[in-house]
Amino acid sequence: MTLALSQCFVLVHDPDPALAFYRDTLGLELRNDVAKGDFRWITVGAGSQPGASGAEIVQEPTDQPWGTRDCAVRDPSGNMVRIDQPPADQG
Repeated sequence: MTLALSQCFVLVHDPDPALAFYRDTLGLELRNDVAKGDFRWITVGAGSQPGASGAEIVQEPTDQPWGTRDCAVRDPSGNMVRIDQPPADQG
């Protein structure tokens, strides 16, 4: 079974460092940036393969016993982001 993430909502303390993290550090592309009063809605999506330099690494890429390879980083608001690569026979 292939499972893919289509969207995920992440609350952040400050949108500017969050945007820099998700765009510049993780390599996601800015899709939408809309301000409404004191709120700001930012949408990012998959872009080029990220290098993740400058990210707080929580877990280096690791082959897990259940077959996947994953890693974890932390964004500027303290949210842990896990990145997963499914086994080749499931991708």
